[in-house]
Amino acid sequence: LTKPVNQPRPRRLFQASDSDADSDAGASGESEMEFLRNLLSRTLGLGSEKPEKVLDELTLEGVSRFMQSEKCKNVVCMVGAGISTSAGIPDFRSPGTGLYANLQSYKLPYPEAIFEINFFKQHPEPFFALAKELYPGQFKPTVCHYFMRLLKEKGLLLRCYTQNIDTLERVAGLEPDELVEAHGTFFTSHCLRSSCRQQYSLNWMKGTRTRGGRSGFCFPCSRDFIKAQGAAGEVYCPSGQKCPLVGSSVPWAFMQGEIATILAGDIRVKKERDP
Repeated sequence: LTKPVNQPRPRRLFQASDSDADSDAGASGESEMEFLRNLLSRTLGLGSEKPEKVLDELTLEGVSRFMQSEKCKNVVCMVGAGISTSAGIPDFRSPGTGLYANLQSYKLPYPEAIFEINFFKQHPEPFFALAKELYPGQFKPTVCHYFMRLLKEKGLLLRCYTQNIDTLERVAGLEPDELVEAHGTFFTSHCLRSSCRQQYSLNWMKGTRTRGGRSGFCFPCSRDFIKAQGAAGEVYCPSGQKCPLVGSSVPWAFMQGEIATILAGDIRVKKERDP
């Protein structure tokens, strides 16, 4: 017979105290997760101290009094679409009036697709059409935006986390280092080409994309992309669409399309392609 090998006893992660054992009996009266939470809290020595009472009452007046006291040093704001609706910008999910409820004309597979990068690369037109309606300059900051500016002037604003892309926080006077624009912003744009990533300003984008631009690529990258195709029978733009210059009876109509002032005479339209 083989002599049995003494196996070490498994180490217990937690050593239950007498109070833990007593509380086991009451575990059946609470959920397993709640029991586990209490066990971990006692084992790790957490939750034994009562949190410091900050507000004298849980009301807006109580918050206001605390913010005006010497105890309040920093304020963090976390804001969403609701602070911009009174400026005329729709939120996303309100029935009938929300942005997602009014996207049928864009023929999207689902409403959120209009903000997804993979869909944009294949079909940029819906986003640019929507952007034309939402671009900054048409809307003014609301009382909430100026309240955050007031916090800044008082030296209280530590950071503003915003889900909005309308840039109204910037218009109200908040600086980039005071903002975390979680969903991006219209304030700057970048070329989608990974080797480029050239940044463009809001004014540049408003002057080009709202007049018919339909690509996420900058002009130089679009030019290089098309020129690299040489005299191919079918010439495509970076968005994957057929270049409208090829076969067009009015080639310079292309100026209003994907890119402006490119090609010069690099790609010649053959006579037989003309209507």
